[in-house]
Amino acid sequence: PPFVDELEAAGMVVLPMRGTNQLQSALALEFVRLFAPGTIGILFDNDQPSRTGEPSPEQQTINRFTESARAAGQTVEPVGLSRPDIICYLNPQAISGVCHANLPRWDSVIAEFRTASRTNFKVWLKDTHRIDMTSVRKIQEVLDTMRDQSLAFEGELVRAISGFTANILNGADADTAAG
Repeated sequence: PPFVDELEAAGMVVLPMRGTNQLQSALALEFVRLFAPGTIGILFDNDQPSRTGEPSPEQQTINRFTESARAAGQTVEPVGLSRPDIICYLNPQAISGVCHANLPRWDSVIAEFRTASRTNFKVWLKDTHRIDMTSVRKIQEVLDTMRDQSLAFEGELVRAISGFTANILNGADADTAAG
């Protein structure tokens, strides 16, 4: 996953969830809650209410987890990303090259998706734009292309991870100063 080296250097462990509303992800979150020694940070996508105004499935999962962890006395730092899927932070040029397709700007694709009646962004993207990002292998190809061509992630992701890392490090500095 992106930013792993930077996050691990800050003393963090990165656990890709591959979707917060899957049973496997719920079990992984419970494992983290049971064994995490410090602050638990969760970066998640689709931090937007549904079309009906209800919390998104991702928000519901994160809210349940946060309540459970905080009830157990743990510190949780949820960091929500507004876009419907984490792939929306990958460089469109890299996706276009790997998928041999023309991916328009993310804002127009996301706006189009938000008016659709579908809920699974990757499947919708495949069906609507013929861009198949449903496999981990394909996502890794895009990440490799981004690295090889020095293509940047979308700014919101970079700002969210930088801010989260700074908060954790500042908290660690405060703990060290207090101890």
